[in-house]
Amino acid sequence: QGQLTHNLVHKGLVGGVTDLAVDPIQRLVYAGTDTAGVFRVRDGEETMKSTAQLLLDNPVRQVVTDRAGSGMTFVRTDWALYRGADFGLQWAMVDTLSSVPTAMALANSLPPAIYLGTADRGVLRSVDGVKWTQLNIGLITKPGEPLHV
Repeated sequence: QGQLTHNLVHKGLVGGVTDLAVDPIQRLVYAGTDTAGVFRVRDGEETMKSTAQLLLDNPVRQVVTDRAGSGMTFVRTDWALYRGADFGLQWAMVDTLSSVPTAMALANSLPPAIYLGTADRGVLRSVDGVKWTQLNIGLITKPGEPLHV
């Protein structure tokens, strides 16, 4: 991981690497950056292909991927969430949250599940990154009250 970070910064591709996620089954590393989005690297390649990059205007805060090889991958910025498809070759912004993502974690369960903290909807869970369920029972003291996680 240190060599990957060095290669990205040294080649002038990014100002800095902000987060890394590893899929050991597919032999993929996702590198979130502060200025150039996300790079996908296979088998320790030293060059980045433009088809394996998600360009973003905002710094990447978190990258998570399923360690069981299913290809479930997500990228979070300060304002948006992106879902990877085809093992990071395609990306789509998740527009079904109705809130700003603040934190995320991916559970390596069967099927894999993504847990998302939000600015005002509390905790959300999804197994596909499209449909989301709130998990706020016991977290909110007043029904209908916004919950920042």
